[in-house]
Amino acid sequence: MLRPPRPRGPRPWRPRAIRCFDASAEGGGGLKLKGDSRATNAGVVLAYYSALNKGDVDAAVAFWAKPLRDEQRRRLETMRLAFPDYAVHVADAVGQRDRVVVRQVEKGTHLGDPQSELAGGLLNGVVPSGKRMEIQVIHVYRVTGGWIAEHWESRNDLEMLRQLGLIETRG
Repeated sequence: MLRPPRPRGPRPWRPRAIRCFDASAEGGGGLKLKGDSRATNAGVVLAYYSALNKGDVDAAVAFWAKPLRDEQRRRLETMRLAFPDYAVHVADAVGQRDRVVVRQVEKGTHLGDPQSELAGGLLNGVVPSGKRMEIQVIHVYRVTGGWIAEHWESRNDLEMLRQLGLIETRG
């Protein structure tokens, strides 16, 4: 019996699995990667989160391409000043080609730096509230040669401000 010829042209898109990880960030523990964390682009991003949850800014910044390290260090140090117990729980991570998409929950208690540039300056001059925030954030990373080369994020700053008691909600 003859089989029909294989279609020519590009192969259809198929999702690729990423390495298994434990996304528990409770207690500042961090991600536990199985296998070589630099083996996949998702592994690079997940190893970055592991360092971030341990509070090791130097190790976290080391996963970024050199031109982005200073800016990323400033962002992470600012976050740690405003939220000393800042932690990230990775809910989902999907890698395809050079992109990694992460859906995460960020948690922290607003205890610090009223001069913070965090959230585009939304917390400038705001006295620390002592309240906890927990928001969902979507990040998209472009990883090249084992380094995070670009980053985009979408976060709910209004929900963060509401949880910190800085804006009122009706109802």
